[in-house]
Amino acid sequence: MVHSEKRVFIVYGMDAEGPLYESLQATFERIGERFGVWLEPEASLLKDLQEGRFPPEVQECVRGREVALQSLISPDRLDFANNWGELEIRSREFLSAAHRSSVPDSYGNGLVLSWFCVDRLGMDDNPRRRAIGYHHVVEFYQRLIRELPGSERDEIYWHYHPISFTRQAHMCANNFNFTNHHLQVLSHRVLDLGDFPVAFRAGCDVERPDINLFLEQWIPFDYGNVNGTETEAEKGQVDIRGGRFGDWRRAPMDWGTYHPSLLDYQIPGDLNRYIARCRYSEGRVNRITEEEVEQAFLQASTTGRALLSVMSHDHRRPQLESTQFMNMVAVAAAAHPDVSFEYVNARAGIQKYESLDSGRNPVLDLRLEDGTLWVQTDEDMWGAQPFLCFRTHSNDYWHDNFDYHGDGLYSYTFDYLTVELSALDRIGVAANGKNGGTTVHRLSLQSSAVITMEAL
Repeated sequence: MVHSEKRVFIVYGMDAEGPLYESLQATFERIGERFGVWLEPEASLLKDLQEGRFPPEVQECVRGREVALQSLISPDRLDFANNWGELEIRSREFLSAAHRSSVPDSYGNGLVLSWFCVDRLGMDDNPRRRAIGYHHVVEFYQRLIRELPGSERDEIYWHYHPISFTRQAHMCANNFNFTNHHLQVLSHRVLDLGDFPVAFRAGCDVERPDINLFLEQWIPFDYGNVNGTETEAEKGQVDIRGGRFGDWRRAPMDWGTYHPSLLDYQIPGDLNRYIARCRYSEGRVNRITEEEVEQAFLQASTTGRALLSVMSHDHRRPQLESTQFMNMVAVAAAAHPDVSFEYVNARAGIQKYESLDSGRNPVLDLRLEDGTLWVQTDEDMWGAQPFLCFRTHSNDYWHDNFDYHGDGLYSYTFDYLTVELSALDRIGVAANGKNGGTTVHRLSLQSSAVITMEAL
């Protein structure tokens, strides 16, 4: 088969959050919060609402927003995997070679998955029974990727939900600075797993100035831009309309990447990270359409390339959602025989779209002398400094900034003003590269051995 140089790179991402439980009462609470109509929870009433049979008092309150209400509570949307066993069953179906290869790309390869895994911390109230703590979701998918054939190109990245002022695990929030849990998550990933994410997906699609600047320090690939034409159903949902939470109304709508502005993450500017446009394969908002998939192929036919990205949630029915999306792709591909399409992970998607050298990882040379850690980097490092973290014998995890000496040389002094070296169990240093490679070093203080892990 002859392949066209005109190509659509397809990234299928998963906001991986673990099981999700929702009671009947909680469903009706969401109806009240979003539509201002408070009803006594009844299964029969829920069925009536799902099928468009609205009691007069409901009809009066939601007039003109009926489609939005039905979208919120559709049976498919409420069909959650509410425990780890059910999640494993669905995930194995989704990850199976049969499903991946059901709609092969132009090169005969099956679907590649990008796992944006969350760690939820600091929650005082968890009525949806979400996974709380470090690594539960990451290690669940690491195991499945190891066990199931066809998963070799899958990679794990970072998904993070800022913590709400109420510390409720099911609530959205708009800032990282309320807590330091985002730093704790990254420190645990480096020190416990030898992993550092090259790509990020925003929880509830939320990026704001503080998040924009935080990501700019270490994470070069950002799949946050969910901008698209707002539907009538979306306009009717008061919790998200008007730019509340995932506000991307000013962001580019082509299928590619842009560098954000310092003062406005939604518009192109002078910062360095790449933000890619990404829609949902299914959802009450920001849902991909056949027209948008068609536009990606038209763009590639005209310009030579497009980066088409979509997301699902793992606690839903990802096999059904991905099948729906892959069928859209098949239709568009058949209409554009001059364009090839290729399934890639989130790292490779931006690398290929931006023609970055995927074979280069940043260099981090470590040495520990007289209580000072020295790190020499090279020109391939992305960001202002490597990410530094360390773990104490009492199992405290800390992050701090390096001192910079110019020419890629950084240092950090362990003493009574910071942490005494004798108190430490392990030091971690990580960095992503300008080309999207990743390097992680872990220095064990017991053995003075440096453990190096690099992205393939």
